[in-house]
Amino acid sequence: MTSKDGRWTVTYNGEVYNTSDLRRKVTGARWLGHSDTEVLVEHIARFGVLATLKAVRGMFAFGVWDNERSELWLARDRFGEKPIYYGWHKGVFLFASELKALRAVPGFNPGIDRGS
Repeated sequence: MTSKDGRWTVTYNGEVYNTSDLRRKVTGARWLGHSDTEVLVEHIARFGVLATLKAVRGMFAFGVWDNERSELWLARDRFGEKPIYYGWHKGVFLFASELKALRAVPGFNPGIDRGS
């Protein structure tokens, strides 16, 4: 989902428990629906990634792309209920919150570097 200002694009897995609180803080927003994903991306657009991570409560993993700065942010909940797996494969950076998503990439080697 992309923020209404077009700057932020998020891929997200999980659940935000305090969606109502976050929604109220994003004043003046015109909401398209009731999803926690929309609230998450609009909160990021209004307050930034770090402030959103401090405010959000739940179990989640997400990747959010900053179209303005060409930066990717990866984040997960404080307790790691939704992990983030990431790495390089044939020159492409991959990430997912479930290993089965990475296994679906043709030629991906599911080995894990336990020493890293």
